[in-house]
Amino acid sequence: MVRRRRNAKFRGVHLLSSTIWHIRTGSSIDSPDELFPDLAAIALEGAKGVGKTATALQRANTVISLDLPAQRQIVAADPDYVVRSAVPVFIDEWQLHPPVWDRVCRAVDEDAGGGRFLLAGSAAVAPEARVHSGAGRIVSLTMRPLSFAERGPGESTVSLAELLTGSRPAIEGRSDIGPVDYVDEIPASGFPGIRGLPERARNAQLDSYLTRIVDRDLPENGLNVRRPAAVRASARRLCRRDVHRRGVHEGPRCGDRRSRRQAVPPDCRQLSRASQADLRARSGRGPGADVQPRSSG
Repeated sequence: MVRRRRNAKFRGVHLLSSTIWHIRTGSSIDSPDELFPDLAAIALEGAKGVGKTATALQRANTVISLDLPAQRQIVAADPDYVVRSAVPVFIDEWQLHPPVWDRVCRAVDEDAGGGRFLLAGSAAVAPEARVHSGAGRIVSLTMRPLSFAERGPGESTVSLAELLTGSRPAIEGRSDIGPVDYVDEIPASGFPGIRGLPERARNAQLDSYLTRIVDRDLPENGLNVRRPAAVRASARRLCRRDVHRRGVHEGPRCGDRRSRRQAVPPDCRQLSRASQADLRARSGRGPGADVQPRSSG
């Protein structure tokens, strides 16, 4: 049956167990807990692994997981179930039953009170499905991998938001974070569930993440990947260039044609692997040269 969390409450801006999550909307950066009390429905969007489900679970009284066949059957048989459930209602993997999106839109038309629905999905809606855009009803907010500040390696002493208020705060402070700490954070990635793993397990996860994005997620989202190996190679080239720009490795250049794998030091391969995953998750796009929209025909 549908899981219900009776005592869930808003918890400030503490979203994941050890991180603070803010969302960039337009020209400002907002905390979702500042927005949700005034918005009836929010759709959390972003790459797999950035924490959409974990974030919504902390705020939901009712959880409807549409990746479970039994729960899809309940919602398909009784579309009003999502409206009668105790709010906030979290609908996970909503794209597996697109009519639920339209039902939420109608529910917002009927009652635009804040804090009612959270929706999340890890894939696009099937091309043949026709759903309401959600404009004026469901606000889309994008989650991205954790920034360096959100990973919590040290305490920030200068606030950009405070500087922009014009109050002229003192700009001073010290940090114990050195170049080695910055380098360690790059291969750790910004994915909450991956970055804390032991190095070998983390590298395996990042490799698998990239492979599944190219081999499965891009085709499922309507992109025809003609040469998956070429797409992965393009991502490696982009991220090696990023590693070079950061200047964090020594030895032969990563792109040395003489012996590509031997020319790439182990630390550079690690940085490239993590950068590829973060790059794809932050941009939501893959290299375009070998990825084309799938023909509607």
